[in-house]
Amino acid sequence: MSEKTLVLEGLPDDLDSVRTTLALYFQNKRRSGGEAARIQEHPEDKRKALLVYLSGGGSQQVLSKRIHRVDFKDVGTAQLRVKLLGDSNDQASSKPPILPKPKLETLTGKPLQTTDRQPVSKSHKGSQQFHNKRTHQVDFKDVGTVHFTIKQLKEGGVQATNFKPPLLPKPKLKTLTGKPLQVRQSPSKIHRVKVNDKANDFGISVDVCKEEGVARKWDPRRFILTGFNDTCKNKLVTLFISSCSQNVEHTWELLDEDRIVVTFREDIDIKTFLSECTTKKPQGMDIKVSHLELTNSVLVEGDMSTIREDILTGHFSSKMRSGGGAIKSLLWLNKQKSVVITFKDYHAAYEVVQQRHHLLGVGFTTALFYSSFQKALTGKMTTLSGIRTNITVPVHEEVFNFIGKNEPLKKDFQNQLTMVRANVFFGKSTSPRKIVLEMAVDKESLAALRIGPTWECKAKREAQAFLTKYTVAELPVKVDMWKRVKNDCLSLVSVEADLSFKETSSKIVIVGLKDVVRKLSDKSRTVLENATKDLAVERNINDESMVSDYVEMIPLRSVQEMEFVESCMNLSEIPEVKNMAITILASRVQNRPYLKVTGKKEHIQDAIIMVKQRLSSIVTEKLTYSNAGEAKVLKKHEVNVNARCKEWHCKVFQSPGQISPGHKSGRTRRFVHRISRCITLTIAEGDLHDYSVDALICPMSKSLSFDNPTAQQLLNIGGCQIEEVCSKLQKEKKALLTGDVFLSKPGNLHTKSLIYTILPKRNQYQASHHLKSAIYHSLHKAEDGNGTSIAMPVLGIGTFGFSIKESCIAIREAILQFSNDHQNSPKNLKTVFVVNPDFKTVEEINTLIAQLQSAERTQSARVPENQVCSRKMTSVAYHKTVCEEVKYKKNLGKVVVGAPRTRRHSSFAFWHLNTGFDLNNLDPELKMFFDMSGIREAELKDKEMSKLIYDFIQKRGGLEAVKNEFRTEVLTKQPLSLNTALAAVSFPVMTVEVYGTSPADLANVKKLLDDLISEECTSRDVQSSYLANLQEADREAIVTLSKNNQVRILVSSSDKLTVSGKKEDVLDTVLNISSFIQTAKEREAQESEMKRLSETLCWEVAEEEEWVPLNSSISFQLELAFHKKEQGFTYEEKGEVYTVDFKKLTRRNSRGKSCRIRRTLIGDSDTAIIQPPPTWTKMDGMNLRIITLHSDSAEYKKIENHFLRSSRHKSVSAVQVVKIQRIQNQQQWQRYSVLKETADKKYPYQINEHFLYHGTTKENSQKINTNGFNRSFSGRNGASCGHGTYFAKEAWYSCQNNYSTPDEFGLKYVYRARVVTGAVCLGRPGMMEPDPLDPNNPRAGLYDCAVNNLMDPFTFVVFCDAAAYPDYLISFLPLELTYAEPYCC
Repeated sequence: MSEKTLVLEGLPDDLDSVRTTLALYFQNKRRSGGEAARIQEHPEDKRKALLVYLSGGGSQQVLSKRIHRVDFKDVGTAQLRVKLLGDSNDQASSKPPILPKPKLETLTGKPLQTTDRQPVSKSHKGSQQFHNKRTHQVDFKDVGTVHFTIKQLKEGGVQATNFKPPLLPKPKLKTLTGKPLQVRQSPSKIHRVKVNDKANDFGISVDVCKEEGVARKWDPRRFILTGFNDTCKNKLVTLFISSCSQNVEHTWELLDEDRIVVTFREDIDIKTFLSECTTKKPQGMDIKVSHLELTNSVLVEGDMSTIREDILTGHFSSKMRSGGGAIKSLLWLNKQKSVVITFKDYHAAYEVVQQRHHLLGVGFTTALFYSSFQKALTGKMTTLSGIRTNITVPVHEEVFNFIGKNEPLKKDFQNQLTMVRANVFFGKSTSPRKIVLEMAVDKESLAALRIGPTWECKAKREAQAFLTKYTVAELPVKVDMWKRVKNDCLSLVSVEADLSFKETSSKIVIVGLKDVVRKLSDKSRTVLENATKDLAVERNINDESMVSDYVEMIPLRSVQEMEFVESCMNLSEIPEVKNMAITILASRVQNRPYLKVTGKKEHIQDAIIMVKQRLSSIVTEKLTYSNAGEAKVLKKHEVNVNARCKEWHCKVFQSPGQISPGHKSGRTRRFVHRISRCITLTIAEGDLHDYSVDALICPMSKSLSFDNPTAQQLLNIGGCQIEEVCSKLQKEKKALLTGDVFLSKPGNLHTKSLIYTILPKRNQYQASHHLKSAIYHSLHKAEDGNGTSIAMPVLGIGTFGFSIKESCIAIREAILQFSNDHQNSPKNLKTVFVVNPDFKTVEEINTLIAQLQSAERTQSARVPENQVCSRKMTSVAYHKTVCEEVKYKKNLGKVVVGAPRTRRHSSFAFWHLNTGFDLNNLDPELKMFFDMSGIREAELKDKEMSKLIYDFIQKRGGLEAVKNEFRTEVLTKQPLSLNTALAAVSFPVMTVEVYGTSPADLANVKKLLDDLISEECTSRDVQSSYLANLQEADREAIVTLSKNNQVRILVSSSDKLTVSGKKEDVLDTVLNISSFIQTAKEREAQESEMKRLSETLCWEVAEEEEWVPLNSSISFQLELAFHKKEQGFTYEEKGEVYTVDFKKLTRRNSRGKSCRIRRTLIGDSDTAIIQPPPTWTKMDGMNLRIITLHSDSAEYKKIENHFLRSSRHKSVSAVQVVKIQRIQNQQQWQRYSVLKETADKKYPYQINEHFLYHGTTKENSQKINTNGFNRSFSGRNGASCGHGTYFAKEAWYSCQNNYSTPDEFGLKYVYRARVVTGAVCLGRPGMMEPDPLDPNNPRAGLYDCAVNNLMDPFTFVVFCDAAAYPDYLISFLPLELTYAEPYCC
């Protein structure tokens, strides 16, 4: 195909800077007359470009226009000249027009006197001719024509005088909106240019006055305001800006402590705004306003840890993907999270922040970045959202009480916090150990916004700085001793420290300033020491008196009773006992509780009688709390409960019960594999310490420190006894190698012996060999100790670094090696357990062991004659099947150990070598096994086939082994019954034993506990129809949540769960379940869309001579990528990775093999993905739903605000919105979406959809909701622009009674509709359809819409019913209508 090249002259900048604008113009046939195939650089001049056209591309039409006016947003409109490549027109014709010569002026503005100028000579052959011509005129491209006067220098050269260059007419620069931009020129600067002597044959020193006043580019929608004080209300700032901008929608945000940046959503009258801002003085404040310059930088934030810089640069330099363009620089602020990108064109920065960005599955946020402020501006209103205005600070309870009761200290504390604008409150927090700090400024003022981000940190720092000056000291002392020293100690108290006695803990507590507390503690100790000495003297303790004392022991029923008597009964303080000088102390003899009664022999019996009488009054009650969350609540408040109980002379003892197993549903949680002829490997779920086996293996490192989870768990259960052998080896400094094993006492573990084995780290040399060796030696150690069973964790994983697969291989190989060492079978060891608490890990281990076993059998087995049966039997052994209910019988069959002497084979009770299987007496479970394997009855009766089946069963370990394996495979894949699994979850049991001296006191304690649980526990319902659609993993996660959070989840019905337990645990569980429901909802929506897609289109790939459709899931993903206009898509299928190129419509695999791919439409739409708006609710199979919006929802407020703002006009009265309804009509939406998609593809570089208003009546609104807009009603209110459906840009026009007729209640109705406007033409009366795009080309089609004014359209008319969608129906009342009662609808 032939090409034609044109030259484009007069570019305002280099081609790279204006390429995008040129492409939009010269590649658009409607604008330029042709469609350029590509635009290239000119080989000699950067201010020129080459336009390449293919034959039929319209080059002749472009050339015929010669001059093309192109609007460059940053410099205004430029006239570009087009000519043929190689055209010999004189150069003068291609130069830009010479600007009129203005009067020359000096720097002061006075006219400059110049000498006569001679015409410019065409050649200069020496400096004399150059000097003779005193005045020279030189044309500089950047600044225009400059005049020089030449004089002779002493050195023989010439110098130009410092003339002021001509002031060029100021170009009218325009903003993005097309309005004139205010330009300020900076003072001129002098540039000296030295021309090379050799190159010019003479030296010239030229002083050039070049005007460098470049117009700063101001942002027409952003301004900086200063002068607002801290007490100014945020609402006042908003009202002030609105009043100065004629209520244009805007936001404002803080730039720093003094400045505010306001951002308008649309263009404003800048001159009026600047004038209004400086004229008005709200509340006496002097407001200043200034422009904010445009920026070409954006701040990008997000998780960029997995994204390379070249990928990030490629994304933001692509206008199609991100709206960006050529990148000037990229500066990382945080290599993982934030980067500043600077573009060559500031338009790119503003386009980037308007779009959402996703790259490699990661979302990013973007904001304009201003290097002069070193700050990014978001264009969003600054709020206190997410900023705390009150906080709590923990403090020691004694310090809290000391400061709270001391007014001078509280005042000092408040004064210190005033510096950070915080107030302190004592007693506001429910905890006695926390003080509350609140922001000390109006939360609705600018001060709150200014200090908000750093207030919490500063307030905490100041509070802690004050509180650290105070401390608490405690001195233990008995009650009788305190009574002796009380007055002396209290006399030491000062304003800076306080001293008190805590009877509950028998301690003297001193609180205050650190230095004062230290001195007061020393003095108090001295007082106590002196008092102790005095007491010893008074009692006259000597050997004789000690001999005369008599001791009696009173046994108590329990340790709890002893603690209750000691803390609550104070038997020594009974007056009669005290008078007899009897001492009563709690004591233990051989771990049994007693009361030790000491005194004179003649008084001891009387004292014992009195003590026993008091003990007989003790009453107890045992309470059990087993509901979800109750144990947590009681444990949390144990200390507070005992403090309250002491007021009633009671004591509470809590003892947590054992957590019963969580799996009571009967589902098998273990897998059995026969590794060798005599050893079975069982993979089981559970805790290692719960297994009752002959030996347990504990993994250890060389340091013999219990530094892995299994070792720590065994140490906690087994006690310090199991640590003795390790401590001994450490003291002996005995060197241990990986693979070494040694025995230990089992302690409290349920085993005969504990085997420690030294495991290697994964990165060690021959680590796998050492791991296998450690397991092998452990098995031998158990065999030598006469153990028949041994249990171990998944050795090597976790802190040792091995994978589960590596561990499985080592365990299996160690067992095989151990078994080979005992060819006549081990004498003792028969069973090996591998235990893990996570069932998913157990399943993974089972799968890996099964694969290893299968691989070995495949390599070693010989293929028998009847190959088909063998394959069937092998496959069923590992076949995963699902059974709803499987019932098993005991004693399903037995293997006859003895065999006929003349035969090699033993036989089952229902099998014989000659006759095969006895089908009448066949084991039911074995029959099910045969059926699932696909073995027919004829094969079971056949002699050879039945023999082969028998041999297979024998190789698998016998009949019972095959049946056990079959049970495992079937039962483990039963679908999880959520109801059964949740019912099987049990919770910790808390047993509370209450001791007191009267039933009434016990009743008070019980009420206290019940009230506490009632307050801290709750129940919430989760209801959704999607609960029935949860996947297996989600159901298992819900069961796990029930266990971990200790909440009971009851399946009330198929669509309702009831969650009960501790409040915070219930809330966390409900939120997690809600996320599962949301995932199920999205999955169902995707499945529905996939189903619809499969009926609409399919993607096919060429295989040899046929087109083969891809599966629906891959086809759906391809269609999504295609719909998003991505360049390619990568997916994986059956282990192979494929890459699809949408441009070339090819698919390439990882080996580079390529084939064709195509998209086959089944329906009429050009694209099959039609997504409803994100605001729509679930349709539930209906075609039409009308949703009434809540007045407090964000959606309602957005529609209402736009409508009210658009309805203000002098010709209509103010209105009040009564109701807003969202119209969800699936059929209408699909028709509309198809039409919009067509327009978007036809006009990709313009906005093809507008939100417009349409007035209607109550009766017509019902028809429009169901059937859409109908242009056949055209003409009811006039047809000035044709016979179509009319829409208005502003709501006030539709609010007129002519268009929205009131109903019987005065209500009026207006639609806010979506309208596909596309390409517009001028409407006229009588028009039945839009004008043709090209009258000379019938195939070009028609315009999409007619308007009343092409330059500033207000009325839009569509002639296709599907071109408009009734998005929202707004019901409103004029404000002059009032009612006695509120209107209800």
